[in-house]
Amino acid sequence: MKTFGKYLLVAVVAVVLGLYLGANYREPLKSSPIPIVADVNNPDVRETPDGNTKFTSPLLECAELPESASDSEIDAAKSAVQNIIDTRKASADVSEASVYFRDLNNGPWFGINQDNNYFPASLLKLPLAMSYYEKAEDDPGLLSKEITYTPDPSVTSQLQPFSGQEELVAGKKYTIQKLLDVMLTESNNEAANTLAVYGGEAVIDNVYHDLGLTLPQVGQDYSISTHKYASFFRILYNATYIDRSASEKVLRTLGNTIFDEGLAAGVPKGINVSDKFGTRQVNTSGTVQLHDCGIVYAPKKPYILCVMTQGHDFMKLAGTIRDMSAAVYASVTATSSPAARQ
Repeated sequence: MKTFGKYLLVAVVAVVLGLYLGANYREPLKSSPIPIVADVNNPDVRETPDGNTKFTSPLLECAELPESASDSEIDAAKSAVQNIIDTRKASADVSEASVYFRDLNNGPWFGINQDNNYFPASLLKLPLAMSYYEKAEDDPGLLSKEITYTPDPSVTSQLQPFSGQEELVAGKKYTIQKLLDVMLTESNNEAANTLAVYGGEAVIDNVYHDLGLTLPQVGQDYSISTHKYASFFRILYNATYIDRSASEKVLRTLGNTIFDEGLAAGVPKGINVSDKFGTRQVNTSGTVQLHDCGIVYAPKKPYILCVMTQGHDFMKLAGTIRDMSAAVYASVTATSSPAARQ
């Protein structure tokens, strides 16, 4: 899966921000954003997934309340994750780490440094994709439109610590759907750049405005926390921003990503994981960041796990995320069947 290197800001963050160059920045409207914080006094009541919808579970007015992780399971998960962070910091495998967990059946959540900010890097490709799917609801033919790929040297020359297998061919036409798929499954920077330029400013603005999140601004590094980034996955699971069909498509696509060194490496084979990762080289002294956030479809207890890390070795950071994922899964499913969700 392709990610950002030394010039990430030019590649994707600046791809997003670059759409604002030459224009006056507009403060996003704050009217009626989609709420991203749970109402603990009104438990989620969800629709039961059918044979065609296994990645989403929208809220309903009436349905049987699904099983949630217990307080003891969550406490065990948090303790295990904190121990991993302390151990990896002591061995200098990581210098910083933040974690946000949320039970998607409206059970308890926990965070460790969950409000600390990091450079999102390739994580920004998810809201870009969501913006296209939202626009396609009013323009059904949008995803089948074709765009001619023109290479951008500032994007194609970057360091890619986790490489994808599919490269775009200069001068070839690709449908928007194909570019979205390649962008999400392989974190392809060229596909992201092509979609951002074609979509223009509005397609970038919409999702941030609608969720009440701070919009990237020209000339400033954009940062986000595990807590806030996890909201993208929560609204996809709830199908509250784009419709259920599109939400299913996005989460199914993210379930086919080729990056498997992080969250996916920590759960048993056969368990669905829909995640997005990002990397960033922070400075010339070798400080790097690696993040992996997504939904783990644990049997009867699906949950969001978002981990953001900083250190000096991508593979050590990946191993840390893997071990955190394994610890959380073991704790949350301690009293559940080991069978994969079908």
